[in-house]
Amino acid sequence: MRTKKLFLASVCLLFVVSVGHAASMVAKAAVDTPTPKSYDTMAEKLSARAVQKLSDKKVAVLPFEYVDGRKSAGGRVVAEELTNRIVELGDLTVIERALVEKVMKELEFQMSGAVDPDTAKKIGKGLGVEAIITGTLEDLGGNKVEVNARVIKTETYEIIAVASGNVGKTWETGGDASDAIEPPPERTKPAIRQRE
Repeated sequence: MRTKKLFLASVCLLFVVSVGHAASMVAKAAVDTPTPKSYDTMAEKLSARAVQKLSDKKVAVLPFEYVDGRKSAGGRVVAEELTNRIVELGDLTVIERALVEKVMKELEFQMSGAVDPDTAKKIGKGLGVEAIITGTLEDLGGNKVEVNARVIKTETYEIIAVASGNVGKTWETGGDASDAIEPPPERTKPAIRQRE
């Protein structure tokens, strides 16, 4: 009987410890896990301030770069996420990335996200935008990245809006950016039947 009570007490204690540990892990995960709302919050802040400061309300979102200059697809991923959310808000007109890349190529500008005042003016004229949105990324460890975004007027290089947030890292860091994102599968055109 005593062995049975000891066994039941041990099982109960083990259960309580396990539940407590699981609860602390869930609480830690809730604190450590970046929320998907981070992109939404950043887009809302950038949009709200830009709408107040821009007359044309037309912007281009450039790739972001890591503060230490390493190569990564992360800059493109973050730019895409912010572009989508800013467009969904509907307050600003955002230029399509393909056009941004075309103008950047014509300007012989690397899609790194680093922009000086002269390049900002050229981008503004080439795309017909009043401002660009770009910024930096910094690894926080684990699967988290801090994003610092800015809206910069192309004519004056004045920063008119800023926002930051922690996001989940969905890309690999280092190496060629093309290695980090798997390209979509190639589509084949359906065969066209010839009339006889």
